[in-house]
Amino acid sequence: VAVAAVLPGAQVSIGLLLVALVIDLVKRDDAVGTWQESHFAWRIRSVLWAGLLYCPDCLAAAWELGRGWTPEERAYLREDAARVGLKAKIAGRTAQDVAKDMLAIAHEGLKRRDRLSAGMVDETAYLSEVEDIADTGVTAAERLLELYYGPWKGDVSRVFEECAY
Repeated sequence: VAVAAVLPGAQVSIGLLLVALVIDLVKRDDAVGTWQESHFAWRIRSVLWAGLLYCPDCLAAAWELGRGWTPEERAYLREDAARVGLKAKIAGRTAQDVAKDMLAIAHEGLKRRDRLSAGMVDETAYLSEVEDIADTGVTAAERLLELYYGPWKGDVSRVFEECAY
């Protein structure tokens, strides 16, 4: 459903995506610790791409964010982000700052799409989980490391219990 939502002309699938997103947002706490948790998060985050791809002005603005980055800078960002998450830097900015700008663009794109739920809420509400990550700068990986070094006391087997599919 999420993939179909970003295919131009697949209007019926967009309705299904919104239904799935509402269910995901309402039921995501029930999924914590189950195989479904990562799927809920993935579907919620996929709305970011809809905000960028459906609005030509927003897509152009997203392109402008990284247009001047060299291949070397992009490669360094990939490596650095794997080590330090949103603290990684590119062109003098943190990945967190770039993420906030990207989310602002996606937010605008979703507002312009003007798709409302049955409760008359637009799609920007579905960005809240990703906005929280961008605002705090704490990624899912960093949360897992905090558990590993904290309550799990270095027991890596706990990741398989807590994050099993």
